[in-house]
Amino acid sequence: MPVLQDLAARHVQYQTKAAHYGPVGLAIVTTFDRLLGDQFDDFIKTAWVELWSLICSVMVPVHVKRAQELGVAI
Repeated sequence: MPVLQDLAARHVQYQTKAAHYGPVGLAIVTTFDRLLGDQFDDFIKTAWVELWSLICSVMVPVHVKRAQELGVAI
């Protein structure tokens, strides 16, 4: 978790917005789905969605807090 928290704080400096996390997750899952075809079955897709949800649940609150501290757009 500390790695994700640090990553979230750094993303603020890269001018990433909290609203970007959703589209990035969708892009990851869509890319895997298109590239892997039948190998990217419902079980694996669900696992990736759950993983991305966990990542976001750690990163977004840190991202918002750091953006507020820096006085930049969230």
